[in-house]
Amino acid sequence: MLKKLLLIQFAFIFLLNCSDQSNVDPTPPDQVRMVEKQDNSDLLDNEPGIDAEYDPISETNDIKLMWYRHPQESKLAYFKIYRTDDPDGLINYKLIGTTENQVNEVDTTYTDTQDLVLDTRYYYYVTALSDQDAESAPSDTVFYTLIPKAENLTLNNNASVISKTEMNFSWSREISAREFILRVERVISATFTPLVYINVIDSYDNPVIYSLAGDSLKSIFPNGNYRWRVDCVGADLFTGSEAEGADFTVNWSN
Repeated sequence: MLKKLLLIQFAFIFLLNCSDQSNVDPTPPDQVRMVEKQDNSDLLDNEPGIDAEYDPISETNDIKLMWYRHPQESKLAYFKIYRTDDPDGLINYKLIGTTENQVNEVDTTYTDTQDLVLDTRYYYYVTALSDQDAESAPSDTVFYTLIPKAENLTLNNNASVISKTEMNFSWSREISAREFILRVERVISATFTPLVYINVIDSYDNPVIYSLAGDSLKSIFPNGNYRWRVDCVGADLFTGSEAEGADFTVNWSN
């Protein structure tokens, strides 16, 4: 009788293990689709594609990656991010981090903060891991080079409140930059800062001075709180930096 019970128990365990194995799907997920950086990417509100990102803690620039929502997001566990500084981006990729699948987000982002050196081109690819640990093929490769950021941002000689219809933006010119992008956002809340003004500026002056004046400023910048910054664009779309933002308040009633 005991022998029969043991045989039944072994048979049950064998069938259970077979059942568990049948639920394992070894098929890897589809490739990750990176968000492409295009000519106008830096002029859009969310700046899609790979880009420089200012880090207020280190006061330096990081590199932000972005990819589209994965079509199999409900079956994903996480993503792996690989990087190389090989001049041609062909060899020596190393795993630099992971990030969880951001379910229901429009895009997924990852910020590389690890030992980045200015004027060095970094190449990246991303893979997706299923909940069964199957890894996808690498995504397309993307790349970016950081250059020194603009410094000494000044508005109306460091005025914190703007009450006259004249705005003089100034910053120290970075020699590596071929042009600058002036961005002004309205600060509605800590998480909602819509872009209200942007302009591309080509100047060899140092410091660079860019002026706005006239009653039209009252409609462009209604009373409220704002933040502005300057992005440097280098030799191509994939070379640049982002300056620290500077805050100011508009109050036309004064």
